[in-house]
Amino acid sequence: MKPINHTSKTKPTKFRHFFLVVLALFVYGKALPQAKLNSNDVKVSIFGTSNIHDWEMRGDKGNSTATFSIQNNVLQSLANLNFSINAEHLKSEHDAMDNNCYKALKTKQHPTISFTAPTTTLKKISGDTYQIVAKGKLLISGVSKDITLTGTCSLNPNGTVTCKGSYKLKMTEYNVEPPSIMMGAIVTGDEVTLTYTLTFN
Repeated sequence: MKPINHTSKTKPTKFRHFFLVVLALFVYGKALPQAKLNSNDVKVSIFGTSNIHDWEMRGDKGNSTATFSIQNNVLQSLANLNFSINAEHLKSEHDAMDNNCYKALKTKQHPTISFTAPTTTLKKISGDTYQIVAKGKLLISGVSKDITLTGTCSLNPNGTVTCKGSYKLKMTEYNVEPPSIMMGAIVTGDEVTLTYTLTFN
């Protein structure tokens, strides 16, 4: 009677188990923990000029979401960066200026200023600070345009993440007539700068 050879069966089985373990470790090592975070700590400002003096409108009652991948306290990726603010939450030091801006922005029909970027490239600058380049859509007064926002993203010692940056635009590109006050005695310039600061917990 021929002896049974167990070697031919056990070796492939052991190899198969070893291969599956290695594959699992490889996949686990490559997987990055992702978290979609919401933030109500959204600060948006608009800086502009006029024939008399510069002006600014500020708001801090916006909303934002973003998906972060962080591993070993290192920011690996950032995606789905979105933020919005009600235009009438933007305030200057002058009520007349605010009302004229709301009228120019057509806030009754289009109350929200927003930015949406599905993908964002990330590059480490130094320490816990990264450069972000977000290609998305900026919506103002009901007009949506493709733009590229550049800014920075920082991992803070308290565990929060802060993204901030700025973007220059012309109001007329969004069908917004530069507002004026005092029967045209003060006329604002067409170009303004939009800045944003988003802090995620």
